[in-house]
Amino acid sequence: MDTAEISTERGKIRISDAALAALARAASLAVPGVAGMDSSLVQGISSMMGFPENTEGVRVSIKDQCVALSLYIKVRHGIRIPDLALKLQERVKAFVESMTGLSVSAVNIYVQGVVFE
Repeated sequence: MDTAEISTERGKIRISDAALAALARAASLAVPGVAGMDSSLVQGISSMMGFPENTEGVRVSIKDQCVALSLYIKVRHGIRIPDLALKLQERVKAFVESMTGLSVSAVNIYVQGVVFE
């Protein structure tokens, strides 16, 4: 399990990649047009490693105290995917940065399917 570390005058704060994934997932599901997170590839690997359900559809990479997020999403039918992806990148980046104080270097979006309702 990777952790991001923030040093303060009072000590160090470590944030696990599972906690970062949970934040990114919550922010993603709040964006209109996102029908859900895809659990096929990412969740299979995560469940073998013992990560909780709330990391479903998110992969986190931490390098030099910068966070890179990969989001595997399902999109609602009728939504313009490039517009949704841009909005999702902006909102997830802002949310994770505001909640953690860490720098988000990338938010990669992988559309895994379209949900027809």
